[in-house]
Amino acid sequence: CTYSAILACLVTSNSVAAAAEQAHRMTHDALHTTIKIGKTTPISSELPSSKLASAIGSVVSLPHMYRLIPQCQTNFVHAPEGATRPDEVLGVRGRLVRVGRQVILTGVISLGGSKHVASAVCAMRGRFPDMRSAINIRYSQEMLSRLVRAGFTIVYYDRESEPQYIKESGSSILWGISRAVEQCEEPPDAICHRGDFGKEPMIILFGVTPSDVASKIRKLIPPTKLGDDPNSH
Repeated sequence: CTYSAILACLVTSNSVAAAAEQAHRMTHDALHTTIKIGKTTPISSELPSSKLASAIGSVVSLPHMYRLIPQCQTNFVHAPEGATRPDEVLGVRGRLVRVGRQVILTGVISLGGSKHVASAVCAMRGRFPDMRSAINIRYSQEMLSRLVRAGFTIVYYDRESEPQYIKESGSSILWGISRAVEQCEEPPDAICHRGDFGKEPMIILFGVTPSDVASKIRKLIPPTKLGDDPNSH
């Protein structure tokens, strides 16, 4: 398959090296989007990775989306049915990155592409299994106000009260999200924390599907700009 792809890429590439690199990416992507053939073969638009890719494409093109990107940048994830661990969750192996006034996708969608946001989804699904998608966005008072005005349910957890052994084990997100939802009767739309020493405050927005999360993002971005440009601080 790779050799055939190289031959095809030579038609549009200026060098063998460029064709080989392009063919390698094509083969890699093909392997990561394979499906098991059963009684019927689902069309590509129904695959979980395609749904996530479509939602990512819709949010990165939103005006002023760059103002929602935190310093640690953003990941957008979706848990296929049955996923219980971060390495079973689809995410961006890279980030959604703020570049000036734009947001660009750096990397590819793959299983295990995210650690922190995927851990948040796994923790959320421990109590609310239908909540399978999430995105992290910048924490600010104005963003909290927009969440309230949009009618979203918000819950918090305090990273300063995180036990030392949790910090050392690298399971801060799992601990925090589980703690935040343990008393919830209904799944919250957003879970926030105000940071800790060396830890950026954060908002994680949850939804049933990637398109559900994308629609919530759109409600947070009106035609007017969002507060001060974070790049100016």
